[in-house]
Amino acid sequence: MADVFLDGVSLSNQLLDNKLAVTYSGGKKKHDWCNIKSLKS
Repeated sequence: MADVFLDGVSLSNQLLDNKLAVTYSGGKKKHDWCNIKSLKS
């Protein structure tokens, strides 16, 4: 496991903010990638 930073910015936060990733803390995943309605520009 690694925390990745690019130019001082957290890659995971960028992916989450742009709805390109979801948080995971164990257990069953409930995110349906096929029903993404819109992404932030």
